[in-house]
Amino acid sequence: MSEVEDFRAEVRAFFDRVPSVMDAAAPPPEEGDDGPAIVLRAKAWRAALFDAGLAAFSYPAAFGGRNDRPDLAAVFQQESHGRIPPEDAVFGIGVGMALPVIRDHGTDELRERFLRPGLRGDEVWC
Repeated sequence: MSEVEDFRAEVRAFFDRVPSVMDAAAPPPEEGDDGPAIVLRAKAWRAALFDAGLAAFSYPAAFGGRNDRPDLAAVFQQESHGRIPPEDAVFGIGVGMALPVIRDHGTDELRERFLRPGLRGDEVWC
């Protein structure tokens, strides 16, 4: 198998196991529930994603990324379609807006302080 096909299998296996990781953190919330269980599940999701090396394709490896691998990012996009849990929205501001700015324009100290904990879900920003 090629590196890309090995990676595809890795991503599929990740999505097969991640629901049990989230369920171990907190039970699935009832419809309309916006309590702490959602944050616990979101943090479990991000930690699993980061620990599997799937959280940051365009980030340097030093911060848990894949050194800008668009080929692997494309495979992840394909395989994750419809499988990203709704709890991921908890990280929209931090991961989607703040961390890219710190990655691209922050000092080394800011990158060291915020990128890894933000990408892993150890910190939640709003």
